[in-house]
Amino acid sequence: MTRVEIDPNVRTRGNETYARTDEADGDLNIGDAVILYESEDRIEWDGTVTRFDRGLVYFRVDWANVREMTR
Repeated sequence: MTRVEIDPNVRTRGNETYARTDEADGDLNIGDAVILYESEDRIEWDGTVTRFDRGLVYFRVDWANVREMTR
């Protein structure tokens, strides 16, 4: 599964966040399930790609289901 590092403090309405498209470790398409992570605190969330805009990729995030990184 594709992993993307995010800043969990950057959020948009509708429980979304975004990252630069070049920060993903694989290909991304709308509807893809991804693992979003924050390396400093070693935490991650499940996310879904919702859209692309101006070099950014947006993700719907289940913020309540944070967990320790698995790798």
